[in-house]
Amino acid sequence: MPNLVFITPHRDQNELANSLKHEGIRVGEIIAYRAWRVVEPSWSRTGDDRLHSVFVKDYVWHPDEPASGDVKTHGIYSFQDVICCKEEYGYSPLGSGQLLFGKVKIWGEIVEHEAGYRSQFGKIVSLDHGDPELLMKYREIYRLNMSSSESSRIGETLQSPYGVSRLSDPDYGKLFGLSLAAVFVVILVLNAVALSVF
Repeated sequence: MPNLVFITPHRDQNELANSLKHEGIRVGEIIAYRAWRVVEPSWSRTGDDRLHSVFVKDYVWHPDEPASGDVKTHGIYSFQDVICCKEEYGYSPLGSGQLLFGKVKIWGEIVEHEAGYRSQFGKIVSLDHGDPELLMKYREIYRLNMSSSESSRIGETLQSPYGVSRLSDPDYGKLFGLSLAAVFVVILVLNAVALSVF
């Protein structure tokens, strides 16, 4: 007998998440993308040097603990594809404040949607796009590394005739703590040994 497929009418996403049967599949962490709101001090609100949810006004992402939520109601939302600006975000953020964009590691129960995920847990992995001063400030607060695009921009600056010369960098040309001269000597010795064997 052939398998029958029934198409049900569109249901509320929360209702759908509640009705899904857990298949017992466990996967590791997933890297996804999202935005965070910077709450700047104003007459009505104090700044707290923490990143906030874009839509849930009072939800704070703390540096030393994962964000969490119940996937059957809200959860931690993130996108499958990189987002770099408000226009790519696809939604009109509520409230004011600048947005920073980056990667988030998600795990726990995860519901996959058309454009992204709703997860039980999330932790900021990197801050990649947004105001450069705010990126530097919040990377330090959340102890995050530079984005790869920023790292490559610095590399381009070092290669440019107007940038800092690589020759002025004392670590340039070192391989495993050895200077280029030491590496050259090691290569000569290895070549001599190889030639004497044959």
